[in-house]
Amino acid sequence: MNRTGRTIVLGAVVMLVLGTDWALEKAFGGYHPQDVPGVSEPAPPSDSVASPLEFDPSDMPAAA
Repeated sequence: MNRTGRTIVLGAVVMLVLGTDWALEKAFGGYHPQDVPGVSEPAPPSDSVASPLEFDPSDMPAAA
């Protein structure tokens, strides 16, 4: 491969790297992980939700 061919290949590789960098910047440019709220503890349930369900033994399936 002569000098001209190597120059063309090198230019193509540089353009590929710069194009990939540009595409990634466009794709993730608005992504800011520090703006994402952290995981918080779940709120304690209210009395209406926290009341246990009452099962009648007749509702349970018989043991085999």
